Amino acid sequence: MTHVPPLKEGESWETYRKDYRNLVLDKLERMGMEDIRSHIEFDYEFIPDDIQGLYGANGGSIYGVNTDKKKNGGFKIPARSTMLENMYFAGGSTHPGGGVPMVTLSGQLTADLIQEDLEAKGQKIG
Repeated sequence: MTHVPPLKEGESWETYRKDYRNLVLDKLERMGMEDIRSHIEFDYEFIPDDIQGLYGANGGSIYGVNTDKKKNGGFKIPARSTMLENMYFAGGSTHPGGGVPMVTLSGQLTADLIQEDLEAKGQKIG
């Protein structure tokens, strides 16, 4: 798995698919995996276009559109909207970040916020 930037408006990774695959395999060979191409029995390239099409991820990115710490200060989107009441966010683009464990934790943290907000309004859950 390699990290690639999110798609820009109107862009497609489809044009880079074969070249990027070769770039990755070339690097693996330079790092010591001799003749790796002859040992591949199956491969599947899951590109940002696929992620955007299947999951609606903005720009096909699992980490959000801006993962550069210099640009975002190392902070992810908060789980609770600061603009709309009762609007919450969970997923790879939100706090605490991408990857299955972090996305699962993001869902739990967001559920906890919803429960906290409902209890603050005197509403019971379940």
